[in-house]
Amino acid sequence: NQMDCSSLTGDLLCALAAIFYATYDLRLFKWGKLVPTDELITTKMVTQSLLSFGMLAALGRDETLDFISQASYHDLELVGAVALWSGLAVNCLAPYLQVSGQQAVGPARAQIL
Repeated sequence: NQMDCSSLTGDLLCALAAIFYATYDLRLFKWGKLVPTDELITTKMVTQSLLSFGMLAALGRDETLDFISQASYHDLELVGAVALWSGLAVNCLAPYLQVSGQQAVGPARAQIL
């Protein structure tokens, strides 16, 4: 049954994501003790940005150029706002707060929160 297969695939992907996230939390706790928070988050942000732009250039260059050439000013404004939210709030502020909080409570308790 296709529904059962989709559900199983979804469950497996969620379990795999949980393993990756738990590993990330433990590594973040370890490196957070060795590297100052500002430096750790800045390095994380720069690395993620470079990887994202690299993947975009390698895998989505044509589609991106097509979108930009056909997009209205409103579309570009909306994409810019989403990119700022994702870049600043989700990938900058949230990890900074997470590292700071995790250093205070430890990875096991942070995982529960």
